[in-house]
Amino acid sequence: MDYRDYYEARDIVTEILKKDFLGPLSDDEIICDERPLDYYIVGKLYPQSSGADIALQSPTEDIGELDNEDCISLCNGRNPSSCGISFSLLPNISRIRVTVRAARYKVITIKEAQETLGFPDGTYKDNSTFWKREEISPDDFDIDIDVLQPGSRKTYTVCDKLSLNVFLHKIYPDGSKTITLSLVNENKSKESARYIEECEDAFFQPLISVTSPTLPAFRDIRRNVQINKDHEIEELEMLYSKVRSFASGHGCAVKWNTDEAGNATEIKTDFLPTFEIKQMMPSTLFEHDVLSMKYLSESSSEAVINGLNELTEKYEQWIEKQVIASKELAKEHQNAAAVNLSKCKQTLIRLKKAIKELKNPIVFRAFSLANKAMFMQRKQMLKNTGKFESDEKIKWYPFQLAFILQETYSFAKPDSEERKNVDLLWFPTGGGKTEAYLGIAAFVIFLRRLLYGDDGNGVAILMRYTLRLLSFQQFERAAALICACELIRRKEKIGGDEIGIGLWAGMDLTPNYIEKAKKILNGEKDEDSESSNPAQIKKCPWCGAEIPAQEPYYSCDIENHRMHIYCSNSSCEFKTGLPIFLIDEEIYHYKPTYIVATVDKFAQVALNESTAAIFGIGHGVRPPELIIQDELHLISGPLGTIMGLYEAAIKKLCEKDGCYPKVIASTATIRNANEQIKALYASGYTQFPPQGIDIDDSFFAQISDKSQRPARLYMGCMAIGTSPTTMMIRVMSALLYATRYLSELEYDEKVIDSFWTITGYFNTLRELGGAIVRVVDDIQDRFIYLKNNKFKNLYPLNNCKNRYDRYKELTSRESSENIGNVIQEELKIAYTKDNTTNPFDFLLASNMISVGVDVGRLGAMVVVGQPKSTAEYIQATSRVGRETPGLVITTYNQAKSRDRSHYEQFTQYHETFYKHVEATSVTPFSDRARDRALQALYVILCRYSIPELLHDSSAVNFKKDIPGLIDIRNYILNYVSWVDPGEVDNVKKELDDIENEWARKVYRKEKLKYRKTKYANYNDVLFDPDYDEGSRFRVLNTMRSVETTINVITKE
Repeated sequence: MDYRDYYEARDIVTEILKKDFLGPLSDDEIICDERPLDYYIVGKLYPQSSGADIALQSPTEDIGELDNEDCISLCNGRNPSSCGISFSLLPNISRIRVTVRAARYKVITIKEAQETLGFPDGTYKDNSTFWKREEISPDDFDIDIDVLQPGSRKTYTVCDKLSLNVFLHKIYPDGSKTITLSLVNENKSKESARYIEECEDAFFQPLISVTSPTLPAFRDIRRNVQINKDHEIEELEMLYSKVRSFASGHGCAVKWNTDEAGNATEIKTDFLPTFEIKQMMPSTLFEHDVLSMKYLSESSSEAVINGLNELTEKYEQWIEKQVIASKELAKEHQNAAAVNLSKCKQTLIRLKKAIKELKNPIVFRAFSLANKAMFMQRKQMLKNTGKFESDEKIKWYPFQLAFILQETYSFAKPDSEERKNVDLLWFPTGGGKTEAYLGIAAFVIFLRRLLYGDDGNGVAILMRYTLRLLSFQQFERAAALICACELIRRKEKIGGDEIGIGLWAGMDLTPNYIEKAKKILNGEKDEDSESSNPAQIKKCPWCGAEIPAQEPYYSCDIENHRMHIYCSNSSCEFKTGLPIFLIDEEIYHYKPTYIVATVDKFAQVALNESTAAIFGIGHGVRPPELIIQDELHLISGPLGTIMGLYEAAIKKLCEKDGCYPKVIASTATIRNANEQIKALYASGYTQFPPQGIDIDDSFFAQISDKSQRPARLYMGCMAIGTSPTTMMIRVMSALLYATRYLSELEYDEKVIDSFWTITGYFNTLRELGGAIVRVVDDIQDRFIYLKNNKFKNLYPLNNCKNRYDRYKELTSRESSENIGNVIQEELKIAYTKDNTTNPFDFLLASNMISVGVDVGRLGAMVVVGQPKSTAEYIQATSRVGRETPGLVITTYNQAKSRDRSHYEQFTQYHETFYKHVEATSVTPFSDRARDRALQALYVILCRYSIPELLHDSSAVNFKKDIPGLIDIRNYILNYVSWVDPGEVDNVKKELDDIENEWARKVYRKEKLKYRKTKYANYNDVLFDPDYDEGSRFRVLNTMRSVETTINVITKE
């Protein structure tokens, strides 16, 4: 795809934004009837105030001691009087050259303005105020650093009341130096000053540019900071060792130009910093027929194995090159490089073992059929969307094929060490992770049926998500694959029942019982959940035909526990019924092969004996063999902590002949994965693809050129002298204007559409709620002002409307059904030049957008305030610019130190995105977690391991000497010893308490049940509601029943 027009259009948009925020509109511009301090929102130096607002701590505290009245502190107030940059010089550099530019605005008469602008008499009132820009461009300053002493300052006059301050912080033992340059407005504000005086005493569009007659001159400022690092940080430092940070800003951002060797040649201030992030893309280092899905499904084992061997040979050659290149790394990176390359070699060994296993005819046939299923579903999806690809072009990316190949060994050899570890698929958002684990799922399905026949019935795969929205989206994708697998099963006469897929997501999405589903389909409301809707499948996942939400297409068979879904296309292979299960009752009864679930649903395992069917317990079928956990970074904090306890039970329930299920996780943003996976799954882990020695190249993934994949441009804006709300209005209205201006330039409507809908990301629902009012009111007023005044001549809009206020909200306040409809239908409505469509002007979203929203036409986003975590920032902003070049504008609140820090370090932060992802915390066996869910873990294992305790009425059968309890206790304690050895004694004591309390309840209640039903109240049940904090048997109804705040208790 040719992206040149998109990049050109994006450049025009950013140019308009810079003109509006920073200026000037022209070098000799005249501003009519508006204060320059209001006309522009960034790049302003106010007169110095004597108030407390300048007394904020200097961000340069860590560089050296500063005088109490240091001028840098003047950049931190609401109305800053200075801006500056800090940088380090190499030991041999003694001179630098500094260029300074600025402007001020002076009042002129209406006559002077008329002579310049040529407006007719009577255009303005006689008392109108006109401001004329005056450029300040003194000669460059040649500064001798050697004359300065550490801690000393030298001041240079730029012009009247504007000075350049040079401050030498420190000379290091190697002779390098840290310097701060600052521009200071020496004017003093007067409480009685009129607005004219305040504006005339201010300076605008300031610039500091530093070069040196001797190059290279600048060194990485981080080299002067020595901190203790763990291995993961050492690895990140090594991976990003080519990326250097040459300066930091004070009250502004900073940018630098570099030569071919990566050395900075010029450093300068920047008030609207930008950084373009290029996408990672699957490797192009390997091209072969073996990447073709059709080739893999039709070729002989010998041909396939030979092709796969060529892939591993290429990978081995790449590793050898990295080993040689690693010797050129700095000494401090050698250890991290050796560790990483060792991981690469281990991956190579795994791939070779998997290839060898393909010589087993059953394993190879499963691999071949899996590729056939993937080929069929991909070809069918292309057909449904009106696209055409030749069979040869329907292929895997090398990383997908290698990952699938690597995983096959864990199932061909279930007792292998590889089976025990969690495999983490790490690949940037939108890179093709879902396809990879769908391929693995297909392999597991066929291998299980080929090996075990009818015994291979039951649930083979559990795929879990944290959000219902994401669960349903991925369910739709997986449904097409399952349809292909079922067609192959029929044609190839493979043993076992129908290959089906179930959605296990809770009654907020679908009802739990067939009888309720029938009532809803007949027009009756479900009293338990108004949003519950059994008719979730709108289109046939195989042929794409519409499926009306009515009889006969949805048919409820209460007697046989089945809601049949029929395709409306008489030519479709599934006109007699789709292998899809949406109701809990039919999932428990038919045990579909592949279940897509929300993590919340697993809280029901403790409460509902019917869930035993999912694990094959009491049904004569094997338990699930593969657990897929997508978006692993979301399984953290309170949710991850509770999940970690339940995970101990799930792992045991899926055990078969001493073998536990294989867990595959995926994410694009994670840190501290080792500890998180250990806490969640009591397991080690391996990452695929393993990193080499450069973040831009892991063989399987490499950085793309902006002509190969669309690049996303980030822009930072920290308005001064105004409120965050006003900044948001200014930014959104300017972006609205700029994107509408594209339609005046006759760009293709696809280019215009890619920037048409502006996505607003908000950190809280309160901020989002306030923005709705602004979108329909203030932003529209500002748009009209830009159209009729500020940009009337420079960027005229002649064919546009006066209002663009059509918005959509995407938050948790919307029902699951509505959100799905918004993403799948409404947001895909595109702009057309003939105005036959009505796309949204704004999409206002909370953090819900950061997961699972994939709308290719979205290309512009405003992030209102730095999100709480880098992972969230990466995930949210990657929702735009996925298919075409994107633009993200992040607004920073100058009153928040964290926002200010991100703004002042804008380039460094964005250039090393993934390095800044925060570590997550999961503590499943901590005090509070045990209080909430240890009893659930124990009861689950008792119910499903000891037959006489399974049924809901069997809670009364518990005895402390019942056979099997010792094994359960030992399993839990061994699990804890792996996850958190320090808590083993506490867990042991609490297990005693749980057993004693259960025995007491049995003694007091002759008909003790597990949970409340319409036949048993809480007085006759083992479990108490979660809000009963005093109960040893309080139980969660959902994983989300977790407090968002905690009380801190001090122990003496």
